[in-house]
Amino acid sequence: MDFIDVFWRGKWSLRKVLLFVKRLPRTSRFARYMNPSDEWTIGEHLQAATVDLLARAVYVLQATNVSEQDRARLEVPKPLPRPGVEPEVEVIEFATISEARAALSDVGR
Repeated sequence: MDFIDVFWRGKWSLRKVLLFVKRLPRTSRFARYMNPSDEWTIGEHLQAATVDLLARAVYVLQATNVSEQDRARLEVPKPLPRPGVEPEVEVIEFATISEARAALSDVGR
């Protein structure tokens, strides 16, 4: 599509331009700009889910075939980050100064 034809020469009506834009594929740059949460196609979401399930299956297989001490060192796999989904953030609570001093005074004894 030539934008000179659309806007300068008037060969395309506004209705034709709107139909053209409406029928653009979801993977087009314009569609991704208008819907940033639709960055992945359904196939990509299914692939990510498959990877997550496979990682979890490997973790379960390892956890059932190791000793108790080695099992404690295994890390549970984290899911792949998805577009539009905020990752969970660990909340770290800090102690007050008096609690920290009390904890540090016990260490030296």
